[in-house]
Amino acid sequence: MDIQIAAIKFKKLVEFLDEVEGRLEELEGDILRLENPQDSEPLEPILRSIHTVWESASSFGLTSVQILSHEIETLLDTVRSRSIPVSTDGLIDTLLNGLDILAEIIFEVRKAVAAADRSADPVTLTVNDPGAEESLAALRSFKKCTQAEEIPEPSVAPLLTAEELEAICYPMDMDVLFVEESREHIEILEESLIELEEDINNPDLVNTIFRSLHSLKGSGGVLVSTVPKEEQRERHPITVLQKLAHAAEGAIQGVRDQKKRIPPAMIDTLLQVVDRLKLILTGFVERDPTTARADNLIMACRKISADVSDDSGKKDADKKIGQKDQGERFALANTLSQCLEACEIGIAEISDPEKRKTAIDKVGRSIKTVKKVCDKLQLAPQAKNAEAVLDMVASLSDTEEAGDALLIDVISADCNTLRDDVLALVSENEILSPLPPPSQTISSGDRKEDPPETAIASAVASTIKVPQERLDTLMNLVGELIVSKNSFPEMAREITVRHNLPGVGKRVKDAGDMVGRITDELQNIVMQMRMLPVGSLFSKYKRMVRDLSHKLDKKIVLKISGEETELDKTIIEIMGDPLVHLIRNCADHALEKEDERLKVGKPGEGTIHLRAYNRGRNVIIEVIDDGRGVDPQNIREKAVAKGYLSLEELEELDDTAVQNLIFRPGFSGAKEVGEVSGRGVGLDVVRTNVEKIGGTVSLDSVAEAGTTVTVTLPLTLAVSKGLKVKAGPNHYYLPLEYLVETIKISPEMVRGHRNNQMVVVRDDLLPVFSLYALLAQSEHSVSLTENTDRHNELSMVVVNLNGRKVALAVDTFYTEREYVIKPLTGSLAKIPGLTGATITSSGQVILILDPLKLF
Repeated sequence: MDIQIAAIKFKKLVEFLDEVEGRLEELEGDILRLENPQDSEPLEPILRSIHTVWESASSFGLTSVQILSHEIETLLDTVRSRSIPVSTDGLIDTLLNGLDILAEIIFEVRKAVAAADRSADPVTLTVNDPGAEESLAALRSFKKCTQAEEIPEPSVAPLLTAEELEAICYPMDMDVLFVEESREHIEILEESLIELEEDINNPDLVNTIFRSLHSLKGSGGVLVSTVPKEEQRERHPITVLQKLAHAAEGAIQGVRDQKKRIPPAMIDTLLQVVDRLKLILTGFVERDPTTARADNLIMACRKISADVSDDSGKKDADKKIGQKDQGERFALANTLSQCLEACEIGIAEISDPEKRKTAIDKVGRSIKTVKKVCDKLQLAPQAKNAEAVLDMVASLSDTEEAGDALLIDVISADCNTLRDDVLALVSENEILSPLPPPSQTISSGDRKEDPPETAIASAVASTIKVPQERLDTLMNLVGELIVSKNSFPEMAREITVRHNLPGVGKRVKDAGDMVGRITDELQNIVMQMRMLPVGSLFSKYKRMVRDLSHKLDKKIVLKISGEETELDKTIIEIMGDPLVHLIRNCADHALEKEDERLKVGKPGEGTIHLRAYNRGRNVIIEVIDDGRGVDPQNIREKAVAKGYLSLEELEELDDTAVQNLIFRPGFSGAKEVGEVSGRGVGLDVVRTNVEKIGGTVSLDSVAEAGTTVTVTLPLTLAVSKGLKVKAGPNHYYLPLEYLVETIKISPEMVRGHRNNQMVVVRDDLLPVFSLYALLAQSEHSVSLTENTDRHNELSMVVVNLNGRKVALAVDTFYTEREYVIKPLTGSLAKIPGLTGATITSSGQVILILDPLKLF
């Protein structure tokens, strides 16, 4: 069997071999101790160790090591779950035999490493297969026996009651951390399954799914292990989550190892697993254990795993056993040398009372390996000597410390004899000198030059999770600081002009500039801490579109772009529901069925495109479809029928304005109400939620070509920028996202038209409204030219309202300022056209306008 290894990974392979040899020695002793219940250790460390062997082997393509170590891990996990008692006949022997075969495979790889041409890239390793069929069959015989017992009999143990669950205390908020991490794993799992359905042959996605399930299983086990009472651990809802994740892991593992194509039915089952995992987790958070039932899904996953395992067994049986070549002798001799070095170290430690037991075990394991290697090399004298030493080591365990000295001397002498024989063997073969011991394989200098693991560990170590409430408080304080910095220019001006102290004024201005720079930098840092890529939001809709596609019997594909665009975490959370409604409307009403699309020359598969990008201080999210579009005539008819507008009013609206009527409460352009949409609620929710956070939403549609819904959002809710204006006795802030331009015009430019006042601005005819009249809820047609000195200019602010420009007349406009929004309460909250208030550094309260609600 030839294995291709990239040259850059070759050093890592040698390090892996050294590590595995050490782990196998420790595992042998740990498994032997399982036979003695009084001296047995928890299985978790053993499982972690063998799992590390499997996981590391996968990165080097060592399939035999992967398969065998996975079967050992599975059997040990079955023992941990008490499906098989440790006392079962042949169990310990089967596990030890599996470790022996693993050791032989590692010997073969070691031999191939020694013979390989290291100058090539990739390096080719020719590895002989020592044959693991009998060991695999023995391991799987226990596994199949267990499956035959478990599958027909799902667990029906009563779950913990809500009161029992509430009474359990977890150390160091482990339950909170578990929920947070599990949600991340489930999200990755769901996203990867949807992507796998589109890219069925992608092994990276299969690996990601497996890792997520494995992490869920492992973290669930850690959390449950902190529950003091064993009886409660068995009935804990997270135990159910752990079992379900383990069953799903087994199903995906079988497919993964055999590199088989995952059938659609299996993806459906795994998506059901995802839904149940979410439900169990939610029930755990709400201390409602009734959701933690997953027997049918566990059985379904085990059935998949059993079927794949049977196929794997048949394939393994057909493998041919490779023949050993002469190079094996050197690899085995090298192992003998390393084992005898370990003996020498162990013998030196036996006289230390604190290390005595561990040292005796180390020497025993090493000599046992020496005997096995001598038998394989057909070195009868050395094997006999090793057996004699092994007997002495065993008797050493039964003696008192006072009687150690004589036995230690004899053991040491025999080990030296064995060592001399090994050196002679190596010399006679005239092969390369033995590989260096593990401590010399990679120097500390080499490790410094190989940074991936170090970089990851460093990144993890330097990451601190902070509750969102603290970030919110910090952002509010930064907002207050931003407002306060605005007082420095005013103070400097007053000191310079009113008090005639230009020197002091300049120092105040310079201090204000410095505070301003620091404040701006602090604001940017805090905003970055709160910012998340919208991809975390967009990825959730892949599953929804998939389910809608099946439910509506339509072929629909979701395309995503701009997922790296960042938004405030609060805004992302608020935008979840609006985007759900928009996507459901696209799928149900906009996109046609396959036969309809083919008739008009479109591809049979409809497309929904989620797109995000930055524009100035805003983030734009677009939901685009290539469906039938919104029919303006249909909207006009429904608007008149429902009494929204009269025919005369509709005549003044263009097609775009008419199409945007679908955002009104209760309005729907659907010809019939469906299960998914059509009740006139969704798009109203979209506009309401978007406008609550200072955003806007608009629609642009072309018949038979598709529709684009554009949502414009602020980057953050904490600090905003606005233009300060005056209308009547009060000052207001007009948010910059609505501002097009500010102008001053002569009163003669305002003309009357159909009881409205109009003005031409840059070749656009715009309606003119008085801000004071709008806020006072007076008639909008109040003349702006009456009682106005024709020599005085009118101050106008041009605003954009969902794509339509309007000129807003104000008494005065000032400069742009940053402000912190405070919600309105009491009677102020009932005034239309206001969205909040802010307090300036001088203590003045200024109301913030909501231009959309002014009209």
